[in-house]
Amino acid sequence: MSGSRRALTGLTVLLAVAACTSPTGPAGAPGPRSPGSRTIVVSALPSAETERQRLNRSFQLADFQPTGWSVPASTALTVTVDRPDGSPVPDLVVGVPGLGGSNAEARSYPLRGRTTTITDPAGGALHVRTSSNITVTLGESAKPLPLYRLGTTTPEQWRDVLASTGDSPIAQLASRHVVLTVTLPKAREHAAEAAGLMAAYDQIVGIEDTISGQPGPDDRDKVSPLLYYISEGKADTNPDANDYRVHWPADLMDDILTPAGARSAWGLWHELGHLHQQSSWEWDAVTEVTVNVYSLAVERALRTPPRLTEEKSYDRARAFLALPDARRDYNALAEDRAGHEAEYFTMLVMFEQLRLGFGEDFYPKLHQAARAATDTDTNTTRYLMVTASRVAGADLTGFFTRWGLRPDADTRAQIAALRLPQPRQDLTTLHAS
Repeated sequence: MSGSRRALTGLTVLLAVAACTSPTGPAGAPGPRSPGSRTIVVSALPSAETERQRLNRSFQLADFQPTGWSVPASTALTVTVDRPDGSPVPDLVVGVPGLGGSNAEARSYPLRGRTTTITDPAGGALHVRTSSNITVTLGESAKPLPLYRLGTTTPEQWRDVLASTGDSPIAQLASRHVVLTVTLPKAREHAAEAAGLMAAYDQIVGIEDTISGQPGPDDRDKVSPLLYYISEGKADTNPDANDYRVHWPADLMDDILTPAGARSAWGLWHELGHLHQQSSWEWDAVTEVTVNVYSLAVERALRTPPRLTEEKSYDRARAFLALPDARRDYNALAEDRAGHEAEYFTMLVMFEQLRLGFGEDFYPKLHQAARAATDTDTNTTRYLMVTASRVAGADLTGFFTRWGLRPDADTRAQIAALRLPQPRQDLTTLHAS
């Protein structure tokens, strides 16, 4: 479920930034029990909005990086920055989006001078946003926050850090793609599985990148260096996605804190899918449909039970396709009203039939085409029908008409102008075995 509209490789940490660590130990690896260096070297990342536009996505990814430090509420913190002359002003970002509730947001403070003092009323985890390589030194009021870094922090060091930390309410775990923020008790409970868990998150994001056509043949198709935050949220709420993050309810957190759990959590794949959706072929009726193109990709890669089969979605699709023309309205399937629940999985069959008919390259090429477009049609339904035909190399007017999308005269004319052959088979009969 989406919220309102809208890798760690970028972070080079010298002298062991992971909180509650010392600068000793293996290269870049934290040691136990003593605070890490307050001087942090941070590598440049592109801005969230620049990346959103490049990727043609609906949501922004996070362009700020964890430091392993926090600041108490209403406490002055001095931050010293060394940066190249004329370089863009970096930001100190306080708080974690989605932490403790869907409405939780981080606050940004520009670091304009060499030394800046900030006071945040709520306090929280400290992050840095920068588009140039800089060095940041945090003042004495910054407090250590446990930060696990995949590939750097050893299991023994992580256990030591968590055991010796008493005053931080949260811990963070970071990998190439993901920053996970959980309460300290949850981090301690699942400490032994940190490496496997973060590797599983990276695998899931990587699968969703692949079906998004990343990496691809052009620079615009490169994998984003920005981050996906996953935050422990408010209990008894629904998971949701928004700019920068996935908010996951506290009472369901255990479901996604083991490698096996993450690899079987359709809901997690779904929310990360929202952060992959492209705006040029998304409209209101399909927001909760196209997101599962990414969920299905993870399902296939991890060989979990097929959701469309279990939900009997192909049977419902056949019944819908058998209706008279006047009663087949694809977008109406998304309506949730008295006596009718939204049939998102029935709608998903249409998108899955395109993959079944045109192969595993269809969706990567569709994403790449959307990124390459310089003048995207504001009618996103028409854009999908025309671009899908071009990518498939087949005139899909009949297919979309059967599905009740009702292409208008302009859409039909644009597809006809492509002079494409008809599909070699009736795509509406396809289903996964």
